[in-house]
Amino acid sequence: MKNPALLLFLLFAINSHIVYSQDKPDYFLGKWDVLVQGLPQGDAKFTITFEEADGKWSGKMTDKEAKETPFTSVELGENSIRANFTAQGFDVFIKLAKAENDTLTGTMMDMFNASGTRIK
Repeated sequence: MKNPALLLFLLFAINSHIVYSQDKPDYFLGKWDVLVQGLPQGDAKFTITFEEADGKWSGKMTDKEAKETPFTSVELGENSIRANFTAQGFDVFIKLAKAENDTLTGTMMDMFNASGTRIK
């Protein structure tokens, strides 16, 4: 290239496009209606709430009887989130990934399909 300024401009433009085209992690914040299919007790519907304060993620799961189960940890990935909790004395996890238009897909314990929609 003969013009170093043009080269710098192109590099800056490409870098800006990459940075701003990435999904924002706050996509997962808020309340979600989640359905887990194929559990031994049958399909289960939950309301999952994800919160973030000072860079630390937390949340809870609420069942149809309004019983709340707090997450013991929440790990945010690039386009996914994993929440760990205790159920009936066992450590359990649910992994959810961003789908399209306020929806999630994933699994519970890598065995049971899960899907969710944002509660607005």
